[in-house]
Amino acid sequence: MRLGQARPLDGRLQVCDLTHALADGAFDRRGFHGGNFTWLGQRLVATGTLSGTHRKPVFDPACQRCDEPTFMEGRFCGVIRRAATDPALVGCQVFGTYRLRFDGSLREPSTPIRGVLQGLIVCECQPAQPPA
Repeated sequence: MRLGQARPLDGRLQVCDLTHALADGAFDRRGFHGGNFTWLGQRLVATGTLSGTHRKPVFDPACQRCDEPTFMEGRFCGVIRRAATDPALVGCQVFGTYRLRFDGSLREPSTPIRGVLQGLIVCECQPAQPPA
């Protein structure tokens, strides 16, 4: 991102097909999760995949159990499909990580989720133009 530029990824991350592989098949246990996302930014749309599992503690309390059922951490990667104000971003890749905490059960679509998503946009370098 260029300095002084607004944050193109400000917006909403939607995951409609989040799937879990849970330890012992119990919904209150942790395991692997994955799904497809659509990122609806203020000026762009990106699509891709996300996946993750429980990792070392990043939230208070610092001593989480390995099977803590209310935390999700992982990585997302995708491609920008539309960019309203900067068409050069179309085709660029989006990479990042997330750390989420949810209150309640993931069985309920309206479960409140809070956390941090950090990412960046990576575009292929354009070849330099030869001097005239």
